[in-house]
Order: sequence, then C-alpha cells, then structure tokens
Amino acid sequence: MSLKGDEKLAASPETGSGTMTLTALCMAGYTFIALRFIDCSLREGENSGGRWDADRVLGLLLCLVWPLALAGTLVVAYQEREIG
Repeated sequence: MSLKGDEKLAASPETGSGTMTLTALCMAGYTFIALRFIDCSLREGENSGGRWDADRVLGLLLCLVWPLALAGTLVVAYQEREIG
C-alpha cells in the first residue's frame, strides 16, 4: 500500500504526529479533570444557597489551576529522579 500526497506528510515521523497525539491526550485529560472539579464546585455552591461571592469564584478558578500545579510537581520529581 503506498501513500500519496498529504498522506505521506501526515504519516512521516518528521511531522511530530506522535507528539501531537500525546499533547492532545494530555490536554483532554486535563480538561476532563478541571471540568469535573468545576462541576462539583458549582453543585456544592448551589446546595449551599447559590450566592456568588469571592470565595466561590476563587474556588472555581482554582479548579482550573490545581492540575497545573500537580503536573509541575510531577515533572520536577521526574527530572530529579533522572539526575540523581
């Protein structure tokens, strides 16, 4: 089976298609986790009266940020393991 035109470009290792797939998978996982925690926070807020105050908004923003902190910690731990 031979590849033609754009198919060769998409299948070639120089395009980094494997990296893009891994990046897309990581972003999908990150998005799923963040949305899941936002959903839980929204439901808790509704159950406790539903008013929007600074603490509730901050909690929702932190739902987006904490997975990045976890990922950063894992990267640093991996790098230190490789060095040591």
